[in-house]
Amino acid sequence: MLNRLQLILSAIALPIAIYGIIRKDYSLQPYTILLLGLIMLIMGLVQFQNGRKGSGWLCVCVSMFILYTSFENFLWM
Repeated sequence: MLNRLQLILSAIALPIAIYGIIRKDYSLQPYTILLLGLIMLIMGLVQFQNGRKGSGWLCVCVSMFILYTSFENFLWM
């Protein structure tokens, strides 16, 4: 379930990022950062399910920072 959700979010984030790079249009960058934060959160949850608590906590902490910067970026838009 989580792997499928991670794959779907990655399939959404990748074209948005490629579009921004090719067209030099960075208005969609906050959405890409938000999706990457969610992907990192899912990676942390998968690590917890596999019993790897150290890397799980690292992924969750990094995802919280990414989500914070994403929400801050939305406020400044």
